[in-house]
Amino acid sequence: MKLHIENLESKFEYYNQIKKENKYLNEKIKKLEDSKKENEITILKAEYKNLKEIINKKEVEFDQIEKELRDKIHELNKKMMNYEEMLKYQNSKNLGVESDNDKSVNLFYLK
Repeated sequence: MKLHIENLESKFEYYNQIKKENKYLNEKIKKLEDSKKENEITILKAEYKNLKEIINKKEVEFDQIEKELRDKIHELNKKMMNYEEMLKYQNSKNLGVESDNDKSVNLFYLK
């Protein structure tokens, strides 16, 4: 009986030792998981910062392209207005020449 009790006590001590090791390993795993999560959070923050910088650069590029396009549209509108004015001038000049020719033709027929 004494042997049986000693055997149970040794098993109980072994069980307590395993329980302590299990607790230690669980804590170690938890710390590793926490540090892994912290590392992932740090990586995500860095990626977020990089994406934010890229977005800001793209917005600046977009604003610059938009300004260039507005300037080009403005220049094209100016050129179109100048061209329209030139056409009006040429049309009025042509009409003036035609009306002079018509008068001279009329005068020629009247003589």
